[in-house]
Amino acid sequence: MVHQAPESPHSVHREHADESERILQEAFPEASHHAMMGKPSVIFIDEIDALCPRQDSRKEQDIHVAS
Repeated sequence: MVHQAPESPHSVHREHADESERILQEAFPEASHHAMMGKPSVIFIDEIDALCPRQDSRKEQDIHVAS
């Protein structure tokens, strides 16, 4: 059985880029924890283009989250 940590733009995108970045960063230790317990993990980010829009149409906040 695989542990799935679904993330959607609505659950991640916040007004301040630091908050969005923090939410995404928290998903990785959780997935790592499950993997160490023998449960492979998948971090599925639905509609990632909403978080990381095309380079020519990005705002400063989007650039920070994408990096």
